[in-house]
Amino acid sequence: KGTQRNTTLKTGIKCPTGIRSTTGISRISKAYPDAKIIIGVRHPVLFFQSFFNYRVTEMHDKKEKGIVVPSAETLIGTNDWRAVSTNFAQFEYYLMQLGKTALTSKQVKELGNRSRQVVPSNMKIFLYTIEQLEDADETSSMKFRNDMKSFLGLEQEIRPFPHDNVNHFVGKQKYPESIDICATKYSKLRKLLIEQGKKTQEWIRNEFLRSDDVSIGGPNGHFVSLIESWGSDPCHKK
Repeated sequence: KGTQRNTTLKTGIKCPTGIRSTTGISRISKAYPDAKIIIGVRHPVLFFQSFFNYRVTEMHDKKEKGIVVPSAETLIGTNDWRAVSTNFAQFEYYLMQLGKTALTSKQVKELGNRSRQVVPSNMKIFLYTIEQLEDADETSSMKFRNDMKSFLGLEQEIRPFPHDNVNHFVGKQKYPESIDICATKYSKLRKLLIEQGKKTQEWIRNEFLRSDDVSIGGPNGHFVSLIESWGSDPCHKK
């Protein structure tokens, strides 16, 4: 009582699962119809590894006992462990829900098969790849941050993003269940994720980015060149 609301203050939330379900998107669009959504994506192979190891880390942090962790190469299609599966790495089916592109009848049917549907809204989208957060090229990084600043309508500069990975799967911190997806035993899993990734990046380039409601940041062509790598095995670059 008696206090004035700061109308210039911009607030936001970080919720990795915010656009996973139709319900989440619907609630956001109804409560905040002019909301701006920032969505991060990454190479499906590395995404799968990170998400799997995150779930392993989460299990150990919560000191859960008696949990049988399935072999990563069995998490194909609808067979998932705590939402980890190759299906979850098909980002286009989550982005389609945002209603920014025209869909074919086949795509609409597939959304329905995944218990999802289109939720049309006026919300604006800023899409980035995780490599852009970790870009060592200061000029490129500055351009990316300035584009994000402009998208959000901020006055202050956005500082370089810190990198903090608590998914322990290397060295002494490695958990027994953690995976190195570049291991030979996961070659078939990688092949599937790469095949999916090629289709995903093609849809993003040819459909999603054509929407006036979708923005990207960074030097011209940089984002597209990064997602085009999804059709190649990232383990061969090591």
